[in-house]
Amino acid sequence: LIALRRESEDLRRGDYTTAESPDGAWVYRRGDATLIALNLSPDRIVIPDVVGDVLLHSDGPAEERTASGSLELEPWSAAIVSEGSSR
Repeated sequence: LIALRRESEDLRRGDYTTAESPDGAWVYRRGDATLIALNLSPDRIVIPDVVGDVLLHSDGPAEERTASGSLELEPWSAAIVSEGSSR
C-alpha cells in the first residue's frame, strides 16, 4: 500500500470525493482516476459502474484483475482501482 501511494499522484495529493456505495460499503475516489472500495460487512457486495485495473486487492494478488462494469468484493475485503485504465 505504501509503495502504491508513492507511485500514485491521486493517492498522494488527489481530492477525496465520496461515491455511491451499497449498504455495508465505503467507496470513495481520490484524484481523477482512483477508486477505493471497502466492504465492511459480512456479505458479498457489488459496486456498479467501475471499469479499470485493480491495483491492490485484500484477497490476494491484483495482477491481471480488472473491473469491467462492476467490482465484486467478498466480505471484509477492499480494493483500489485505477479507473479507465486497461492492461
